[in-house]
Amino acid sequence: MTKPLAGHHLMRVRIHKKIFTKLQEAAEEESDRTGGHVTVSDLVRQTCYNFLLLHESMRRLENAPFMDEEEEEEFVRIVMRPLL
Repeated sequence: MTKPLAGHHLMRVRIHKKIFTKLQEAAEEESDRTGGHVTVSDLVRQTCYNFLLLHESMRRLENAPFMDEEEEEEFVRIVMRPLL
């Protein structure tokens, strides 16, 4: 039995074939662009991390204190959740 890598969790997901094909194409493009070997797993790992950064930033923005009336006139706050 192999010991899992410390600090990692193996996750299995089901993904639509068309999406997986697009991810393979993107991985190939990134490999060509960077000169390194980029896998679909690399893209998924980075995307999960980026989502968590975005999620935390949105949470902070949504919970930011409101400004007083003078500041509010000079500032517009739009909070939208990006969707696929």
